Amino acid sequence: MITRLSTADYLDAVPALGEVLADCTNGGASVGFLAPLDAAVAAAWWKTLAGDVAEGRAVVWAACTGRRAGSRPAPSRATRPIPVAH
Repeated sequence: MITRLSTADYLDAVPALGEVLADCTNGGASVGFLAPLDAAVAAAWWKTLAGDVAEGRAVVWAACTGRRAGSRPAPSRATRPIPVAH
């Protein structure tokens, strides 16, 4: 199911989102990060968006199967640039 994550659901999903981001990046996807990307580093990046999610400046939709989430951030209303992990 694809769903918009609430702040609480988002915070619960951060570790899984980090795994998905690292897996995609390390698999060669061009998503704004460079391989090799550690899942913990990717999760830390997702965690930096928590305030924007809580304030409604960023919206995160996730495709979930059970407790696993895969996601792509929706266009953000935030004015700060999205950091690129190296």
